[in-house]
Amino acid sequence: MPGTLDGIQVLLLDDDEDVLAILQMILESRGALVVLTSNAEAALAALTTMKVDVLVLDITMPRRDGWWFLNEARSRGDLDGVPVLAVTGRNLNRDQIKNAGLNSYLQKPVDANTLCMTVERLARARSPGSVS
Repeated sequence: MPGTLDGIQVLLLDDDEDVLAILQMILESRGALVVLTSNAEAALAALTTMKVDVLVLDITMPRRDGWWFLNEARSRGDLDGVPVLAVTGRNLNRDQIKNAGLNSYLQKPVDANTLCMTVERLARARSPGSVS
């Protein structure tokens, strides 16, 4: 499946450097362009300077968690049209997913193929004229 994510720009937000490295390796091995951020403030800054096709974030982080980040980014308009995938150790229920405006969620540890298929599906759904 090499190349299935060719050119898809992914912003990763997770406070765990090991998780970031693993997710980066998985996504880049399939052709994604990945930007890493380890805190909510850095992710907000990245959103102002780059085009993001898919945001992949953790919910549980110290200081400013994923919920805070989503609220802040949405209030600023930084996530307009950007699909959001939560990759988290938490078991989220439907209401949490819906209320947070998540497009999808995967529980850690995540399967590499499932991660890539989900990112691809979200990116295609965002692209005008695409079929998902």
